[in-house]
Amino acid sequence: MNDEEIQDDEIVNEDDINDDDLTDDELEDDEDELEEDIPNKTYKISNGRILQTTDGLDAMRQAVDKILKTDVNVYDIYSENYGTDLNSLIGLDSSYIEVEAQRMIEESLLADDRIQEVNFEETEITNNGRFIFYVSVITDYGNISTTKEVEDN
Repeated sequence: MNDEEIQDDEIVNEDDINDDDLTDDELEDDEDELEEDIPNKTYKISNGRILQTTDGLDAMRQAVDKILKTDVNVYDIYSENYGTDLNSLIGLDSSYIEVEAQRMIEESLLADDRIQEVNFEETEITNNGRFIFYVSVITDYGNISTTKEVEDN
């Protein structure tokens, strides 16, 4: 056999592959590869206007910001896990707000599969009754630092 014959024998047409011939592990590996190849592409929005497309860490910054700005169960386009219910905390006891707001922020962010971990670096309580949460978000694309304000009155 010469080199040309060996190369021709190694060429496999994708149409000739039958998924029934693959083991469960091989099918799972193929699905994992497909998931890894799915881009994190979205529209870049600045000042309420769509500018271009973006992906990676920049897209995740935008996703985190959007999740934290969206009220849960208000917009039909989003699932019941998208957004926060922080407005429900207005007027409640300050110590309860601090703990519950952290839980709500963490749960809303972790609902996104690309987010691995949420850490609260600091909580500031202002004189006018606002809580400012300094949050570190660890994603598949890198780390993001953000803040979220919550009123208690």
